[in-house]
Amino acid sequence: MFGVLLSGCRLAPIPAVLEQHGRQVAEERGDWIPLEEKVAWFQKDLEAHYQTPQGILAYRVPFPYQPDPAAWHSDTLGWTSLWAAAEAMRYRCTANPDAAEQRDRALRGIDHLARISGVPGLLARTMVPQDPAWLEDTSHPRHWVLGVGSHAGVDYSNFMWKTDNAKFQVTGWTLGMHLGLTQVEDRELRADLLADLRSVSHRIVDAGYRLTEADGTPTRFGDLVASARGPFAWLLWTCIHTPIDLVPFFDFAVGPNAMIAVALARVHDRHCCEARFYPDLERQDYVELIRDGVYAPFKKTHHGNDLLTQVAAWTILETDPPEDLHRAVVSVIRSIWNRHCEDRNPFLIALAWRTGVIPPDELPQRLAEAHYTLQVFPRNRRLYSVDRTDLEGVRRQWIDRDEARHAMPWNLLPSSSFAWKSHPGRVRRATEEEGTRSHSGMDFLLAWWMLRDQQLRAGLPVEPESRDP
Repeated sequence: MFGVLLSGCRLAPIPAVLEQHGRQVAEERGDWIPLEEKVAWFQKDLEAHYQTPQGILAYRVPFPYQPDPAAWHSDTLGWTSLWAAAEAMRYRCTANPDAAEQRDRALRGIDHLARISGVPGLLARTMVPQDPAWLEDTSHPRHWVLGVGSHAGVDYSNFMWKTDNAKFQVTGWTLGMHLGLTQVEDRELRADLLADLRSVSHRIVDAGYRLTEADGTPTRFGDLVASARGPFAWLLWTCIHTPIDLVPFFDFAVGPNAMIAVALARVHDRHCCEARFYPDLERQDYVELIRDGVYAPFKKTHHGNDLLTQVAAWTILETDPPEDLHRAVVSVIRSIWNRHCEDRNPFLIALAWRTGVIPPDELPQRLAEAHYTLQVFPRNRRLYSVDRTDLEGVRRQWIDRDEARHAMPWNLLPSSSFAWKSHPGRVRRATEEEGTRSHSGMDFLLAWWMLRDQQLRAGLPVEPESRDP
């Protein structure tokens, strides 16, 4: 009920003058090129500048580029897992051996993140070479721990790993693990991944669907419990998007938690051949909690929660869900689509196409909008301060003057670690890292291969050059 009453406000479509300006900027920067050529460019760029020798995606690196990037940043497990998912979809579309090689490289990377702690089932957020000088400067030194043991040719004692894992990391990890395990042929890697899936899933479930530290204490943002209790808990969650159990007065469904938990249970049961975790969640009404989740409190969309929901939804759809679960997923994606259908987000368009929430007569227009976004998408992903408030056609919000009342072309937005979780109407943001940090193009590649994957799934023809860019 709350999900309906408190659904987020929809942005207006991109004004025509800004749409034209976005294309003009893309043409001036050399970004408006054939998409197959652009995909190949991003693929080469990612492999050259954003991979660590251990198979981990360093999604944000210093610029000018360094020979051996280090994955210092906290969301490495999630982004590496989504890189594995993108390569798995690329392989499914093209049967390209390079896609299989890159997929397996990323899967080995997330396998290292499941083993470096030495604690069964404890996932690390990232791992980096030892650097005591850097560790002294970091704001969270207590979150960095020396690795234990070795595996697959990597001595973990030469690395530090980061604690305090979060629900996003597991959301991406679940999708990457599922798509990887449906394809990987290397016996050793497959056995390692299955062991990781079993140990990680059991640790999370045994802790009551919570991510925990080595000593069993919950992490700050690792709660996957699908309901919280009490009116004050609900009020606090609407402000900080974290479930807090206070007064036993009534229950409410917390955003994407049920979707994430069900995705994890479905993937575990499928690959570990144990019909155990998902039936338990069914008995706890998690399917209903998916449908009733509060995804946009007080009409304020939380773009991070929307991304978590969409990734978990794609994961569930990959597991051939039963009809009631499929309907619940579709109802949530329809709600998100109704709030964001004018954003021209190709990631969401692919998912809305797959779930059938885009009316058939509207599909050509929406695919053309996805095509536009990928065409204008910038190849320069460096961080710069952005101020578009004086552009012709920009109409700003009354309260938050850094946001527009309409969507913006994606190449006019500030750079972020994953474009599709960004506010699509942000017109101003400052940064101190003017051109000195660069994000990978994994977000572009994932959206591209999701669209291509759905195109093949729908039985539509795929041009030969786009099958293997």
